[in-house]
Amino acid sequence: SVLNVAGDASARYIASASADRSLAVFDLEHQTDKPLWRGVHMAYVQAVEFSRSGTCLASVGGDRVCRVWSVSTGECTGIFKASGALTKVSFSPCETF
Repeated sequence: SVLNVAGDASARYIASASADRSLAVFDLEHQTDKPLWRGVHMAYVQAVEFSRSGTCLASVGGDRVCRVWSVSTGECTGIFKASGALTKVSFSPCETF
C-alpha cells in the first residue's frame, strides 16, 4: 500500500512511498501508469519529498535510512543513517541538506 505521495514544484513528477519497500517516480508529462524509475529501501518507505529545484528526491523508511535520489536518473546519490525512526523528510531552503 502507498504510505505517502509528493509532487515536484513544476508539477511534472510525482513520487510515491510504499509499504512494499519501494518508491516510484512518475513523469506526469508522458501520462503513463509505468514509473520512470523505482528505488528500494530495506524496509517500508515512509515518506518522500522533492527538492525545490526538482532535481533531487529524498526518501525515508523503516530501515532508519534517508536516501537522496537523482530525479532524472534514479541513481541514489546519498545515504544517511539514523539511530531512530524516520517518519518525515524535507530539504533545507538552500538545498544543501
